[in-house]
Amino acid sequence: GGMYGGGMMGGGMGSGYADSMFRMTQMLEMNSIMLDQLQEHVTMTYNRLRDVVVWAWALKDGAFKRNPPAPGVEEVAEAPKVFESKDAKDLELQRIKRRCKALLGMLAVFLFLLVRDNRRQRKELL
Repeated sequence: GGMYGGGMMGGGMGSGYADSMFRMTQMLEMNSIMLDQLQEHVTMTYNRLRDVVVWAWALKDGAFKRNPPAPGVEEVAEAPKVFESKDAKDLELQRIKRRCKALLGMLAVFLFLLVRDNRRQRKELL
């Protein structure tokens, strides 16, 4: 047989060259499938991240309401908020602390789910 398999001398389909070409084709197909999956995952992750950022931005706008300045009037630096009494100030601080605790709780749940999911995926790969 020559360099390209046996040809007429009995090499036939089982020649090393054809096998290696077949294996290479299979690897390229697998590569293509994996790249498609990776692109799908990246796109999905980007879309989810964008949704979270948009949601957080809207949440920020809801939390810190700003009155748009009247047209033609320069925006003046807002004076620090003055509370009528110590009780009003304490109430506001309690509200802020509750909000922070709720956000930290949601962050903790999110991180827990993220770690659990990553561990499960790693176990499936092994």
